[in-house]
Amino acid sequence: MNLLNYIANQITPEGLDEVQRVMIAHKLKQNVSLCGPAGVGKTELIETLAKQIVNQKLFDISCNDRMTESPLIGYPTLETNGSTKTGYTNGVVTNAMEQGGIGYLDEFDLLVPGEQKRLNPIFDKRRKITRRDGKEITADDLFRGVISYNPGRSVHGDLEDSVADRFVNMFFGYLPEDVETKVALAKEGIKININTEIRGIKGGRENPQFLKAEVVESRSSGEKSYSWFDFFSGEAVHDTTDIVAYEAFISEPVDTSGLDLVVGTEADIVALTKQLAKYNTIVRSLGADGTTNLEESARTALDSLGECKKVRLHSPSPRTLHYAIAQANLLSNMGMPLELAKRHATRVEMDQICYGNFKNKEIQSGITTYTAVEMIAQTQGLLDRDGVTTTF
Repeated sequence: MNLLNYIANQITPEGLDEVQRVMIAHKLKQNVSLCGPAGVGKTELIETLAKQIVNQKLFDISCNDRMTESPLIGYPTLETNGSTKTGYTNGVVTNAMEQGGIGYLDEFDLLVPGEQKRLNPIFDKRRKITRRDGKEITADDLFRGVISYNPGRSVHGDLEDSVADRFVNMFFGYLPEDVETKVALAKEGIKININTEIRGIKGGRENPQFLKAEVVESRSSGEKSYSWFDFFSGEAVHDTTDIVAYEAFISEPVDTSGLDLVVGTEADIVALTKQLAKYNTIVRSLGADGTTNLEESARTALDSLGECKKVRLHSPSPRTLHYAIAQANLLSNMGMPLELAKRHATRVEMDQICYGNFKNKEIQSGITTYTAVEMIAQTQGLLDRDGVTTTF
């Protein structure tokens, strides 16, 4: 068994960690945006994914506010072969596209908006771009795009909407104290144990299966043995030949008591899509007119805001709705109970609406944009008052 030197710590209320979430996006060919402060593991996650989980070449670059498209897409070169002529060399992103790797653009928010938008055709269904020399570069089927940034730092503000719309947003918070302690001491060669559980991924990038382990330590030898189970169904897994394992820090186990743990059907996914589409319509109204023209149920939820002018947020779109539904459908097919898949899809859409600085921006004292869209989700039966999904 290969145990990664990585501790997953960004756990959602549904119990999924960042390794699982980025694997879901990878399976669905969804590009990923990692948003969060420095030092919380964004780059380490992508390096771990590329080199130790999906075994793809990583093409990475740190962006800055003076960067043009040349190091990203390509640039002219002088070649000497009997005579001097002008050639053209791929940039980091086009190399990743042609070679079927992961293109990782760190500090992406520092790129000027025009350079960000130049990359849009790469990150939507076209998956291609034309270099300045006229050559069209089409992405290999295995190509995936990842960006990361620290919200609120760039003079350009958050990502432009058309750019953000092409990525599944994952927000990283600061490391829990126990994890931060373990990481800092590990750099000094000091090992300590913290409360983690062992999780695993089987099947690689083509057919990932999420697992969890029961660990037994021999009293005499101190050696550990692992029994593996499906993450959702709890069924024993006997073939352990290709499991990649890692630790996950669980501060609060997911409480599934009172939840219907049945796995969803296609009809359930259709119903969820309709619910989320209605939710998106209400949220767009909040962004366009504030609370003035919201339907009664949403106005009741947001009574604490009073009459509020236009709220700044990223308007949801058919593309972001598909991101959320595709993930819910995949998780349902993997055995995740419908109630948790529904809640996960809702939070995927909420994270799209509140990416970057939008997440924690206060509308009124104690009420953030994220709080407001969460309240609306509750009125639509997508979350209950404790953040747990309600039934259809």
